[in-house]
Amino acid sequence: MAFCVYPCRLRPQIFTTLLFIGIFFAAGLFNQASGQNDQKPQVSPPVTPDTFMLDLRRAPRSKAWKEGDPIRVIPQSFYRDSLIDTPNQPLPEGKNPGKPPKKDNGNTAEAPSGESPEAGAAPGISLPANIKSFQGISATGAVPPDVVGDVGPNHYIQMVNTDFAIYDKAGNLLVGPTPINSLWAGFGGACETTNHGDPIVQYDPIADRWLMSQFAVPGGAAGFHECICISRTPDPVAGGWYRYDFATRAFPDYPKIGVWPDAYYMSTYEGPNLGVFAFDRNRMLAGLPAFYINFTIPSLSAGRPQTRILPSDLDGATPPPAGSPNLFMRSVDGPLQGGGEDRLEIFEFRANFVTPALSTFINTLNLATAPYDIEMCGPALPRTCIPQPGTTQTLDPLSNRLMRQLQYRNFGTYETLVANQTVDANGNDHAGIRWYELRRAGGAWSIHQQGTHSPDNAVHRWMGSMAMNGDGEMALGYSVSSRSVFPGIRYASRTASDPPGALSAETILMNGAGSQTGSSRWGDYSSMNVDPSDDCTFWYTTEYYDATSPVGWKTLISRIDNPMCGLDFKYMYAAKIICGKQLRPDHYRLAPGVYSTAINIHNPGNDNVEFFKKLALTYPPDAQEEGKIYPIAVDKLGPDGALEVDCIDLQRKLFPKGFPASYIKGFVVLESPKPLDVTGVYTAAKPRSFLSPQRVTSIDVEQINERILKEAPLKPTGCPDLVVSDIADAPKVDCPGGGGTCVTTVKFTIANTGTANAGAFNIRIALDPSVVINQAVPGGLAAGATLTFTVSSPPGGNCYNPDCTVIITVDDGNAVEECKEDNNRALETTLG
Repeated sequence: MAFCVYPCRLRPQIFTTLLFIGIFFAAGLFNQASGQNDQKPQVSPPVTPDTFMLDLRRAPRSKAWKEGDPIRVIPQSFYRDSLIDTPNQPLPEGKNPGKPPKKDNGNTAEAPSGESPEAGAAPGISLPANIKSFQGISATGAVPPDVVGDVGPNHYIQMVNTDFAIYDKAGNLLVGPTPINSLWAGFGGACETTNHGDPIVQYDPIADRWLMSQFAVPGGAAGFHECICISRTPDPVAGGWYRYDFATRAFPDYPKIGVWPDAYYMSTYEGPNLGVFAFDRNRMLAGLPAFYINFTIPSLSAGRPQTRILPSDLDGATPPPAGSPNLFMRSVDGPLQGGGEDRLEIFEFRANFVTPALSTFINTLNLATAPYDIEMCGPALPRTCIPQPGTTQTLDPLSNRLMRQLQYRNFGTYETLVANQTVDANGNDHAGIRWYELRRAGGAWSIHQQGTHSPDNAVHRWMGSMAMNGDGEMALGYSVSSRSVFPGIRYASRTASDPPGALSAETILMNGAGSQTGSSRWGDYSSMNVDPSDDCTFWYTTEYYDATSPVGWKTLISRIDNPMCGLDFKYMYAAKIICGKQLRPDHYRLAPGVYSTAINIHNPGNDNVEFFKKLALTYPPDAQEEGKIYPIAVDKLGPDGALEVDCIDLQRKLFPKGFPASYIKGFVVLESPKPLDVTGVYTAAKPRSFLSPQRVTSIDVEQINERILKEAPLKPTGCPDLVVSDIADAPKVDCPGGGGTCVTTVKFTIANTGTANAGAFNIRIALDPSVVINQAVPGGLAAGATLTFTVSSPPGGNCYNPDCTVIITVDDGNAVEECKEDNNRALETTLG
């Protein structure tokens, strides 16, 4: 038998699928042991792409689905939690009989029972957003729709089961809706002949390119495939695509992909196991033959709600520190998913495309969370739990996993991860959304804040997606439903200065007008993304129904535009404000009278200036508590321009139904990049009475002083540079008694070759195959100094297998800002 050797062209139309699979197994590349934690990486054969140059505006259009057409249920793995849709039983009120007591979910934001406000009536939202929405792809006959999207500098791409469409950023349709497999037209094989779905679209902000993918699962001799297209240029419409067909050893169910500098990382569900993959991004961007590196780990709790795992996905202009591994994370409900406490498990995937055998996938950290409960409507699967009006058909909350995406950002002085999942918010099978922000500032990752978003006990909230923009603002989009509220779309947000663990009042993006009656499967995911053009604007897409139907869903694409984007505030003005009347003579916080305030704002400069206005309220007047903050607007003044903010403006903008009390007090706060002239005009009138028929009025004028928010940063006089200067040629291995408890000892030296002292940092010593030792240097290292360490592995850490490779990374957590960030790593290989 002749075998194809790299870099030959592995194309389905040239080689039969049977031969392709035979190559995998003859080479011993795939471990067949199901459910085992594969510590050795599995490496696929290289796959050669072809180039697809069709202008997608000429691609075939999809046939619109209509009532009465066939309904297609997207393929799912044999081990998937929700295998089929089962008849629905009436939902019990409160807890299910015989169900164990619920855990306290902690940090739960609860409000009095009742429906949420209508669209536009949610004062207190953190972001002063301008929302522009347009219709996305409508029903394809497939369920669930798996709505996903991403935004680039000039385009928005949306994908569903089993179509895609490309829009400009004004909402104009440029391409489609088009069958996803039309991207593989003329390619041959399962990627062309099947259109099975589970799509993913990613904008790559580092390369300014696009990725679109879906799986192909014909099964049998044809095997399983992940079909990936990479755009040749930033133009996804006419720039062409590189097309890949990667065969996988198992059904690549529920694929999720993250962008990272060294690879496109992917997670899948493989029944009792979870698959994690690293695709050679650099070669794929060049249209060269590429392969993937793969590990599997147990999904935990077979037969119960099984876990999923997500790769981190880079957002923003700043990449992670050089050499950083991609981070995978999963949530674990301890009592239901393998025991122990409720936690987030973090894994590091270090892909080595030069020597794939040195790649590692290691669980490096577990973080205990506030208690939460994923069990909704009993342990039986599927967990159809979300009610809808006018039907007994309920919907699956998919509460056993983190929802797409695990967003990563690097803010320079710290890094963040943002994630969310559905939980039982109140112990009575009421769906809310637990969300997390993790941070790392030179050390280990920790949970910076967490909360459970459930502002009332009437409406269920689930199927969330969350992202953070470059200003540290966060937006969470999700679906809502109840017995009286049709499935609709809402979002909540927060600014970086909001209290930890809290989201603002929610905003309605679309009120639904119908229920889904043909299936319990909803989602399976949605997509909140940040616009790379300003690193500030959010885009969100998911599904809803405008009429009751088996699977007649529609999708919405919403642009949540924050007018504060790009404003660098340097000056703040806080003007006292009093509005309303106080008529009680025995009230000593404010004398009886009628009060009004006008804040006059003038631009004394020669340039236009944009500034932000907000109301910091001390209401209720009798409570010694921190009041709410209400964004008002972003305003613009030309040279010598002026405007006014008064009590009538506040009532019309923030309190259209009237002030929340007879009077309000607080501050109108202005934040501006340039100096302003701000004056407060205060009017008070004594109430008329029988004895005093004439109203006595007083007027006071006050100049509001400015406060400097930002000083000029100090320029550094030097910088440290940490390097590994020497690794001993022969790591020592000691095996007492010749047993299997060998200990490896390594001697190495580090140096600070820079011109400034380095603060505290950490050193990571990795011994193949998977032994990691962390050495803290709490005292730092002076400029020009060196340190020599001798460290030993735990018993059983035999480095030779058969050879010994020691990889040492100094300043592994990127705690020190150095002159160079790409010279912190060194390795030494000694033959066994």
